[in-house]
Amino acid sequence: MDEDFPQIMTEYKAKVGAQDALLLVSPEHNQSFPAGVKNALDILTRGGTNELQGLKLGITGASPGRFGTINGQSQLRQFLPPLGVKIMGAPLLAVQVGKDTFNDDGTADERTTGRAQEYMEAFARFIET
Repeated sequence: MDEDFPQIMTEYKAKVGAQDALLLVSPEHNQSFPAGVKNALDILTRGGTNELQGLKLGITGASPGRFGTINGQSQLRQFLPPLGVKIMGAPLLAVQVGKDTFNDDGTADERTTGRAQEYMEAFARFIET
């Protein structure tokens, strides 16, 4: 497969490889992350290079489930470190989406906004280290 690696995937890998860090935001489907997320990550390890090697990564997401995306995040945290990914450990941000989580204008409620702000501040510090 790597000999005939598609150009669009090579371009995707180059864009990710040029970043200092990546924030992976995912929903959770049936207590796991979606297949599209796995495919997007797998592509980064194909085509002769591993763009995940040394990449700093934050993981977060939102789901209507009781625990937000904790299960999917946990699974990502299990298989990514052996691929060379440096994952931010804390804080975690898993948003349970309910009918009042987002306002009509698309902004999040005060609690979610505060938690997201704390997460992004920690992510910025993580990137700088």
